[in-house]
Amino acid sequence: MLQFLHGWLEGARRGVTRSGRTAVVISALALTLATWAHLPLAAMGLPVARWETFVFDACDPFCHQNPARSFHLGEHVFPLCTRCTGMWLGITLGVALAMVVWRRRRWAMGLWLAVVATAVSGVDALREASGGASRPWIRAVFGFLLFLGVTFALSFDALAVLSRLGRWIRRPRWGTTSRRERSGAEARGLVIACAPMTESSPVVDVSAKTVTHAGTTFIMRPLSEDSFTALVDGVPVGRVVYTFGAANGVVEGEGVTEEVLTAVGEAWFAAIDG
Repeated sequence: MLQFLHGWLEGARRGVTRSGRTAVVISALALTLATWAHLPLAAMGLPVARWETFVFDACDPFCHQNPARSFHLGEHVFPLCTRCTGMWLGITLGVALAMVVWRRRRWAMGLWLAVVATAVSGVDALREASGGASRPWIRAVFGFLLFLGVTFALSFDALAVLSRLGRWIRRPRWGTTSRRERSGAEARGLVIACAPMTESSPVVDVSAKTVTHAGTTFIMRPLSEDSFTALVDGVPVGRVVYTFGAANGVVEGEGVTEEVLTAVGEAWFAAIDG
């Protein structure tokens, strides 16, 4: 069972696309800017009161927002307390960092960092509870390191699992093309003659880099890790692209439909992921 789960996760990791990682990085950085960028603008006197109010209201359910335990920029109070400020920065930057750092080192580095930060934060909390002076920067820094470590360790695998589940949900269902669509395509001579899809499935030969579907053999020529040109008898007929958790067919020649290419792509990516 563990071996199966490990293999499944490894396949999911290989299926994470560059575009998917880029989208996550952009989203994480956008959340960081949305949370904090109003502060320097407000300090410069720019009219961002609505933005500031919106951020405070959005953060209210997650933080006590006590001004005495929060950072200030001029007269403007941060929307989160010192510890939550560090935690939120750790979450967003940890997620972004996990998308660009060599994945096999993430778990060890992230969990080690989280354990050390938790231990130091606990010692500092005990010191403060016993009457020691408050050190807001300590709370912020180790809150940052704790959640940076956790999200750095987990985020890539979370994306991999969600992408693979999304790919499974969005996979083509055989026999869903309407009779009118099939007859219209056949009249234009664009459909490869084949048996009903419910009776046959694509056959993949990874070593030969071929997919045989409906009596036609497609040769898969790599363009990138997530994109392949499909050739029939040496002639390119389209591309199969794996993006945002699903295979997609792109028709670039005569004699094939998008549905057929998508089925070929789905089988091909499932085989090389597995």
